[in-house]
Amino acid sequence: MSLHTIEDLTSSILDFQANMVRVTYRKKTTLVDPENEPTHAEALQSIWGSSGLAIGEDETGFIQWRNLGFESEDIIAEFSEVGVLGLDCLVSFPLYFSLVLPSSYA
Repeated sequence: MSLHTIEDLTSSILDFQANMVRVTYRKKTTLVDPENEPTHAEALQSIWGSSGLAIGEDETGFIQWRNLGFESEDIIAEFSEVGVLGLDCLVSFPLYFSLVLPSSYA
């Protein structure tokens, strides 16, 4: 390979990496808003549906998201630090493990 080809390839790789960092940062800083964003509501429904749990009740009221390990039922506040990136990761979680783990572990 010529030096010019290697420089072009290196430049393309660095551009790709920079774009991936930008997209990831944008997803992390985009707030989850299921009331105004239908895709966020669908993603949350998918997460809850994949859990296979029933909505419970305790002395403080209904328990849905705390059953999954969240600290509160305020799902918007729960995703405030990780944004849409965290939501996407949770949606992908069951799919990832269904592909990675053998069926005997599922």
